[in-house]
This record gives sequence, C-alpha cells and structure tokens, in this order.
Amino acid sequence: MPELPEIEISRQRLDPKILNRPLHALTVLDERILREIPADELREGLIGASFTGIARFGNYLLLEVGGEAALLLGLSASASVEQVRPQEEPPKSTRLGLLFQDGGGLAVVDPQARTWLTLLRDEAEVPDLGTFGPDALNGQPDPEQWREALKSRRAQIKGLLLEPTLIAGLGPLFTDEILFQAGIRPDHRASDLSDEEADRLREAVQATLQKAVQCQANPQQLPKTYLTRSRDEGREECPKCGGPLEKRQIQGRASVFCPACQS
Repeated sequence: MPELPEIEISRQRLDPKILNRPLHALTVLDERILREIPADELREGLIGASFTGIARFGNYLLLEVGGEAALLLGLSASASVEQVRPQEEPPKSTRLGLLFQDGGGLAVVDPQARTWLTLLRDEAEVPDLGTFGPDALNGQPDPEQWREALKSRRAQIKGLLLEPTLIAGLGPLFTDEILFQAGIRPDHRASDLSDEEADRLREAVQATLQKAVQCQANPQQLPKTYLTRSRDEGREECPKCGGPLEKRQIQGRASVFCPACQS
C-alpha cells in the first residue's frame, strides 16, 4: 500500500477536477479488484451519480457519492488513480475504468493487481474502519490520551505506531522518519517513554507527514536532515551527526535508525 503522503497527494490532485460530473459508464477489467460487491451492483450505485467530495482516512481513499455512499479504495504500493482525457486510451494495467458524461474519466491502475475497492454505504460495512485511531495527518490525538495509550503498551514503538488502532495511516518508511525526527529508537518500548518523549513523538507525527506532503512525497525535496532523503541517496551515515546508521529487523519490519541521535 502507498504511504499516507502519497495517498494524500493523490486526493489533492484529483480534487476538484472530478467533482460534480455525472458518471456515464463503468468498466471492470479485472474482477479481482472488487471486494464483496458484484460489478452490476457497483454500476447501479455509480452510473448517473456524481462524486461530490474526495476524502482520505488513514491509507484509504474515499470518493464520496452524493453524501450517501463512497467508493472506497485500498491502493497497493504500485497503484494510482489516473485521469483519462476524452478519446484517450486508458493506461496499461488499468483494472477499472469510469467514464464521465461530459467526456474523459478515471482509471484505477495497478500493475500488481492488489488494489481493491467497494461501494461503502456505512462505516460499519468495513469492519476495521470503526476501530481505527485518529488520522495521522489530520487528527492529532489528545496529548493525555496519547501518553496513556503509549504507557499501557510494552510493544516496541515502531510496531505500535504501525497499528491503525492507535493512529491511522502510518507506514514503515515514514514511521522510521518520524522516530528519527523525534530522536527515539524504533525498538524503544512504548511503556518506557517519558511524557516529554511521548509529546515529542506526537508532534513529530504530524510535522513529518505535513513536510512529506508539502514535498510531494519526493525524497529529494525533503530537507537534508531527513533520513528518508539519505536512504533514497543510498547513504549509510546519519544526515544529522554523520555517524553510521543501523539497520535492524524490528517486529518483522526492516528499520533504519541512528544509534547516536535516537535513544
């Protein structure tokens, strides 16, 4: 799945170009993209309707339909939602196409064929969505509740941050960056964090993601003090202190950190 900054950028790019344009046709090119909804039912819910808003919650993209439903997309790491001009052929690896009445349309593209979508009429239809914590970019948790949530868990902090029940939308790459900016090791136990460290981490979550979105999730546009930029350049030294970076598997996830700058 793409990480939150990439999905937020997709949302911003599509909105408002696809809003309030009635849909004329829907083509399913790969039935595997449909989750618990037949193609005919999806057509019935979308044809003649218009997208009235585009939202994102965690790593889900939601194309709202008239305030009563939403096309919910779970994008794989290789997926994208592309605009298609009138008379233009859809991109290669298109799994589903939507055509607007005024011409042009949308293509859900995924070479890996791992993206899924469904028509959501109620949050309860997606079992996990109601259990998610606040959105990592737009829903900063209450400071006291955040400290208590961390103190109650003995899990290593990186693994805990990847649990959407705590905070929704964090992926492994930007979790490493958030911990680097907060000066906290990824294997630090959550219950051992001081209040000051917990507050620093809370602030780093939103600040790091905001910077990533501002930089279009392009590692080379991030500040030179960002770990993600150094990793993209293949460097093995810390961008802050110049010391060697350490690589380690933490709860089954490849992690990179600076043992000198993070404690």
